[in-house]
Amino acid sequence: SDQRYQEISDLLPQIVIEIKLNGDITYLNKAGYEKFDVSEEEFRQGINLFSLLIETDFLKENIEKALKGASRGNRYTVQKQNGETFPVQIYSAVISDNGEPVGFRSIVIDISDNVKVEEALKANENKLKETLLMLPQTVYEADKTGKLSYINKAGTDMFGYTTQDIIAGLSVFDAIAVEDRDNLKANIGSITGGKPSYGNQYMGLRKDGSTFPLQIFSRPIIENGKSVGFRGVIFDLSQIKEVENELRQSNELFKTLIESIPIPTTISDLDGKFIIVNKAFCKDLGIGPEDAFGKTIRDLGVSTQDDKEVIINDMLNEKGGVESFEITTTRKNGMKDDLYVYTTLVTINNQKVVLRSSVNVTEKKKLENKLRESETLFRLMVDMVPYSILIYDPYMHLKFANKAYLEGLNDSFEHVYDKIYSDMDFIINGDILQKINDDISENRTVLNKEITFVHPLKGIVYNLLSYQPVTIDEKPHYLVSSVDISKLKLLENQLKEYNQQLEIMVKERTGELETANKELKASNEELNEKGIIINSKNKELEDTLKHLKEVQQQLIETEKMASLGILTAGVAHEVNNPLNYLMGAYIAFEKYFQDYGSKDENKTDILLNSMKVGIERISNIVKGLNQFSRNSESNEESC
Repeated sequence: SDQRYQEISDLLPQIVIEIKLNGDITYLNKAGYEKFDVSEEEFRQGINLFSLLIETDFLKENIEKALKGASRGNRYTVQKQNGETFPVQIYSAVISDNGEPVGFRSIVIDISDNVKVEEALKANENKLKETLLMLPQTVYEADKTGKLSYINKAGTDMFGYTTQDIIAGLSVFDAIAVEDRDNLKANIGSITGGKPSYGNQYMGLRKDGSTFPLQIFSRPIIENGKSVGFRGVIFDLSQIKEVENELRQSNELFKTLIESIPIPTTISDLDGKFIIVNKAFCKDLGIGPEDAFGKTIRDLGVSTQDDKEVIINDMLNEKGGVESFEITTTRKNGMKDDLYVYTTLVTINNQKVVLRSSVNVTEKKKLENKLRESETLFRLMVDMVPYSILIYDPYMHLKFANKAYLEGLNDSFEHVYDKIYSDMDFIINGDILQKINDDISENRTVLNKEITFVHPLKGIVYNLLSYQPVTIDEKPHYLVSSVDISKLKLLENQLKEYNQQLEIMVKERTGELETANKELKASNEELNEKGIIINSKNKELEDTLKHLKEVQQQLIETEKMASLGILTAGVAHEVNNPLNYLMGAYIAFEKYFQDYGSKDENKTDILLNSMKVGIERISNIVKGLNQFSRNSESNEESC
């Protein structure tokens, strides 16, 4: 029997030993010799189990427990003679003799591989726990009743619960709003029944009572072929819901914007069939949105320029859009519309569509043509004016000059454009220039200001200068008129010189008469001495002298009036010619602004009235000169 027992135990891969109560090994099978690395000679000399195990105190404690009937598989570490160690698990049974325990029969199992697997599993478990802790989603496990057995950090943060709450028996139902708990209960039954959940949505309930949308993916936990619970992942849908709401609001806003755009705007597929049309488009064609849906522009009776539509489509494909593309359409009633088309290729619901707006510029083009005609007429009228008309920008750079100005300089507009006055060699007195700059800086209107400057071709020029602020293209400019009065000044100077010459002549004649008078007085004294005859003659001579003085005075006055009449007639004639030009320009300006208006009517009226007053004053002067000339001629005739 012992021989058979030894043969069987030697066949086992596990170690079989028998020991006394003090730990002496009394039997060791073949696997024991190999595992413990001992020889039969060493065994015969005696081996104690305490010398083979590191945990000796633990062994003593377990021997006492085994003697009391509490034997179980305990783990120890075996240390070989060469220092190597390996883990073992010992299962023991008491050996009795006549009812008394005398030792133990044990099976020692080398669990090195198991320990390695356990350590690997533990390492993987630690890695899994660390990974679960790092996940932003909630990972949980629960039994079939819904009691939570595990939840990661993201879960405790998401719901506001603690590990102590889980230990205290927290249920998944505590984390779901009351109105969704019946649905949750039904879904748990389905999951534990073996049917995984692929994203059930609930309203989550935090510990503080606040709620939020969530989605749960779950699978059953199977142990020994039976479902014992379920585990899953919970996603917070708050941001997704917010994005969905924002997207929904964005779509509504997009539709509202399309509807509120005051110009015809449409969205169509790549074949040109309308998907969305706004109110402006429907109003323009006199149709309803339902009339346009699924139709093309040609279906609605509007024809376009095919060659330009091809260009628009090519630019859409190449650049993704077109801006301010001019095209002409024809309605079925024959009316043509000039349009500026704006198109953009966009994606809506994963579909490429064309967003298109069109601005009707038919009236604008008509106005532009009228404006061009008005500008042409204005330029013709201004070029007809015999004096200079200029427009300067705020920095006094020349932006416009009429024909009279250019002819005066013998230059072209291209050469003088954008130049300041100093660039054209005008020399103006510093005080006059400062006064002009002050007027301009204070935005004042100045009318008929007389200035003197040196012209590069004409020399010293006398000028009547007027300037007024105006607005052109929403920017301040200055309208300047310049009337050359040099000839008038020359005539005035000549008149002064002639008057001075007349005064000299009168003085000379008066001197001669005074000399003659003295001589007559001497003769008179001589005659007085000669008696009564001489007195009589003297009386006659005095009468004659008196008459001569009267005639002399009449001659002097007649010559003066005749000279002045001739001079004033010439001056009136010379002034009257440019006055007619001024009056023609004034009438043309007045009619132009009456027909087309002005951006600043008050300032325009002031300028026109000032021109009118100036013309009337010059006209009155001319009339006075003519009247004076006629009076002189009549005096001469009567004389």
